[in-house]
Amino acid sequence: MLRTRAEWQDYRTKIRLVWKNSTRVALQVHCAEDAACQFTWRCTYFLQSLGHAAGTLLVTSTGEHDHNSKPKVGSRQARLWTPRQEEDARKYMDAAEAGKRSVKQLREHMLSKNHLADSLSTLPQMSTWMRNFNCRKKQGKKVGQPAAAGREVAPTQVALDDWPRDGSASEDLYVLEPRVVSSTEVFVPYTCKGMLSTLSRFVGGEVNLAVDAKMKVLNGGAGVATLSLLVKDGLRSTDVNAGAGRVQGKAFTTRAMPFLQATMHQETTANYLRLFAVAETLRAQCCPSQLPLKQCVRQLHKDFAPAIEAARREAFPNSRPCDDWFHFKQKRRELESRCKFGDAGGQVLQGPR
Repeated sequence: MLRTRAEWQDYRTKIRLVWKNSTRVALQVHCAEDAACQFTWRCTYFLQSLGHAAGTLLVTSTGEHDHNSKPKVGSRQARLWTPRQEEDARKYMDAAEAGKRSVKQLREHMLSKNHLADSLSTLPQMSTWMRNFNCRKKQGKKVGQPAAAGREVAPTQVALDDWPRDGSASEDLYVLEPRVVSSTEVFVPYTCKGMLSTLSRFVGGEVNLAVDAKMKVLNGGAGVATLSLLVKDGLRSTDVNAGAGRVQGKAFTTRAMPFLQATMHQETTANYLRLFAVAETLRAQCCPSQLPLKQCVRQLHKDFAPAIEAARREAFPNSRPCDDWFHFKQKRRELESRCKFGDAGGQVLQGPR
């Protein structure tokens, strides 16, 4: 939500709830690196259609954010230090003897360089940073330097050639086409007979899909995207908001039935278009008498990744986006953990009922 521009990712923020009703929730996010900084984000999430479609997250900004130097692109410590803090921390690690470094001494060093205590990370975070610094230094790598852009294409291509094209058992994964493996891009779709049976059993003129990706779980920061069919389920035990707190109860739920996965190097529009194109092909193979997905997908559940939204508009023009409340609250909790609150900032948002 806050990564509207890469040069602002490194700066600490404080959040304030400014508006909440049945139609929208509005938050103001201020820079906390300098009390005089006038830079402000305004984030508005529309619960109902009001100038923008329901489920839209609108992010705007005012003021200039120029009190610190531009963060270094590609820094792996982007969320831990500001550029000046990172420079001072590295000087300490380079100057101190290996056996005499400690987290407390690093913190004291940072305070002696006139860094505010509230702007520094916690001791456990500093400890993790020191371990990573030492490991990368032993490997001869410059700390904070991004990994090489190229990938070892040939071994990966050989491994894919050996992977089956048709699973013998229902749980055996097999590779689909098209697949892209190059020094700059990776997209490898796969499924199994068990997952495809979901499409074969489904009969209906309207389709609701859900897509989600777990990135940075594979080498080089790659991840796995999963495309699921949403089906109605019966009454199930679940937590229900009941005003004063959460209570156990039963509610009608929706179940996600995965039928396609893909390994991808990044969440890009091109990769998601490939994923949706493979899904269209599988639909035609499993359900030749049904309408193509482009015509019958009515809703796509997703997070706030811009690449998914761009691909949805092109692949499923008749669908509407459903940006889930879970990811919105997750981002708010992430911001809260890095911020100080006044009386107005400590309120807890409730999801749409």
